[in-house]
Amino acid sequence: TNGDLVSFGANTEGCLGLGDLVDRSVPTAVRINGTSGAVFTNVVKLMQSPGGVCTAMGVVKSDGTLWVCGYNGYGALGLGDNDRRTIFTQVPIPEPVSDVMINADAFGDGAPTMYVRTDVGTIYASGYNAHGQLSTSDTNYSFVLRRMVFS
Repeated sequence: TNGDLVSFGANTEGCLGLGDLVDRSVPTAVRINGTSGAVFTNVVKLMQSPGGVCTAMGVVKSDGTLWVCGYNGYGALGLGDNDRRTIFTQVPIPEPVSDVMINADAFGDGAPTMYVRTDVGTIYASGYNAHGQLSTSDTNYSFVLRRMVFS
């Protein structure tokens, strides 16, 4: 309740942000650099991927920064590549973030997409886009956050 981030449970794809793939049965403090550094603090919003197993996690800190870890297939974490992250990594975005959602593809492919809402209401998305779910006028996957276009 104080904004410090702890995680526990299945650590599939490194989604706990602890720097490894080891499951945890007790709450464990998340550190800035995985196993070292200061405790990850000032978390105001947390979102894990849906389903029974956590594969990716996104957190918004009180300063509006967005941090992600876990599975990064199709570039869903918005970090410019598709490499798995086992520690929380800050996502570059030009505006303070207020909300994040990580979604498995609703069409049954199980492929991830991340949606981000900024403080001013702009919506960005990254990841899987085979069905146009990024609303970017194409069906190309995006490894970086792209502003959604609504008509």
